[in-house]
Amino acid sequence: RLVEIILGDLEQSFQPLSPVHLAIDRIETNPRFATITRPGNAAILIGLRLDALPAGLLGLTIYGSPYFAEIFRSGFRAVAPGQIEAARAMGATPGQIISKVLLPEALPGIVLGLTLAMGSLIGYSAMVGAVGGEGLGDLGIRYDYQRFMPDVMLVVVIVLIVLVQAVQSTGEWIARRLDHRAAKDRGL
Repeated sequence: RLVEIILGDLEQSFQPLSPVHLAIDRIETNPRFATITRPGNAAILIGLRLDALPAGLLGLTIYGSPYFAEIFRSGFRAVAPGQIEAARAMGATPGQIISKVLLPEALPGIVLGLTLAMGSLIGYSAMVGAVGGEGLGDLGIRYDYQRFMPDVMLVVVIVLIVLVQAVQSTGEWIARRLDHRAAKDRGL
């Protein structure tokens, strides 16, 4: 019953993108896995039909979510505990600690991590296009592979390289501007 409620909620959340119907196909337990754990562990197989674009977005979201969460977690953990303790000792409220200490110290690392993740997502979005989604990957497959027009593939590859380089350069520039320690080293 709980699984059916969760699937119903997922169906409703995908309705703005594409009509989705989720249903339980079957519930299986691997006997070897059940002997080393407990019988309550089971694998749930769910049938899912999506159009190409929502399927690609879903895949990229599932791929990217843990990485983005880890980028933020590691950025916040990189802030020295002594800085937070110093702010507490001076009587800062939790909101002030977050806005005046935690965010300014963590932001350069977070921006660099997000820059790297965005470059990866651009590459993966091209692969999504290659397997049926839309975008540069789809364009490259349709014109180069299917119509034997390698000049189009060359343009697609160059556009992807320029796009990733632009994202990388912009992210590094923003991180340098946000890093107050580097500004002090430069004499600013």
